[in-house]
Amino acid sequence: LRVAVTMDNLGLNLPFDNTSILREYRNQVPLEFDFDREKAMLNTIGTAVTGRVPDVIVPHAVEGLCTKKVLTMTFVEGESLGDVIQRGINAGGPISSAAGSSEKSAAAMRTEGGNPVDGGALVAKLIETFGVQIFALGKFHSDPHPGNLLVAPDGKTLSVIDFGQTKVLQDKTRLGIARLVLALAAGHRDGALAEVAKLGLELTNAGPDFAMTVCYVLFDTRMDMEEAHLSPLDADLPEDMRVVNIKTIPEDIFMLIRVVALIRGMLISFDADVHARTIWRPYALAALRAAGEVIPDYALEQEAAIERGLSGKEPASASTASTASAGVSTEGEGSVYTRMKSLAMWMKDNELPHDRKAMMPFAGA
Repeated sequence: LRVAVTMDNLGLNLPFDNTSILREYRNQVPLEFDFDREKAMLNTIGTAVTGRVPDVIVPHAVEGLCTKKVLTMTFVEGESLGDVIQRGINAGGPISSAAGSSEKSAAAMRTEGGNPVDGGALVAKLIETFGVQIFALGKFHSDPHPGNLLVAPDGKTLSVIDFGQTKVLQDKTRLGIARLVLALAAGHRDGALAEVAKLGLELTNAGPDFAMTVCYVLFDTRMDMEEAHLSPLDADLPEDMRVVNIKTIPEDIFMLIRVVALIRGMLISFDADVHARTIWRPYALAALRAAGEVIPDYALEQEAAIERGLSGKEPASASTASTASAGVSTEGEGSVYTRMKSLAMWMKDNELPHDRKAMMPFAGA
């Protein structure tokens, strides 16, 4: 952190706000060792999520067996999601940019007992728990890596453990994120950019359209965009991504960005496309209404269209159903994600270059 502050003072800036990120880690990591706090978070979040999101379990603390140095929880059955993913990689081959590699690994993912694991469905359930956590509670698990997620022997039930890193949002931030989600769900660019500015996120060297793309990358989990599959360190990164600078990342929203990034990693492993904005939309609406906030017109119009059974206001390929699977892409012919996969497989079959570098010009078109 001291090095980052010194670099800032010298004007040696990275293309993102690393100083705020380090400050947030400095504040959050020590909380891992506060077992009284973890016990409270475990029970609060567990009570809110259990029974509200189907096939999701959160253990609860056992009263009388917890101290400042010991946290005792009820037993949940399952194996690490990380182990399931690794088993799929071992059976289907390493995940890479080559066409079909993720698809083969995803198809091979099974529980230790041999039951198939629908990764997209599991991630959709996980994302819905964050709808409850972020918008109903203002508290959320900020470290949902695969080691903290357990898959039951049936391959369908997901357990969430280790609430040592739990982020507590200011109410103003919680409602700001709710408004941002509504703008992203409706595809309302100006609304989304206005909300991220109010949250304190500052983007430079990005036109309005690309700034909207950055918002989807940071705050949604959709994988049907070229940019969702790129790393800032890629040598073949497009110029518009190379020059963009996330000048300010408010500490209060960084952990949400981190959660989205972790979920994206799982979606790549599962070769799945799940849209958080679609799953979170009803939770965001409920949060704003409970707080007596004004709902933007575009969000009300989208809500009315969905209630009439119309999905024209929903961008990309996300479904508009009201269940946890709502955000799982239908991957129809209009999905960029699906079309690029099909094209890559055709190029592979015809012995043409089909890795990510070769496919990027087609995605851009």
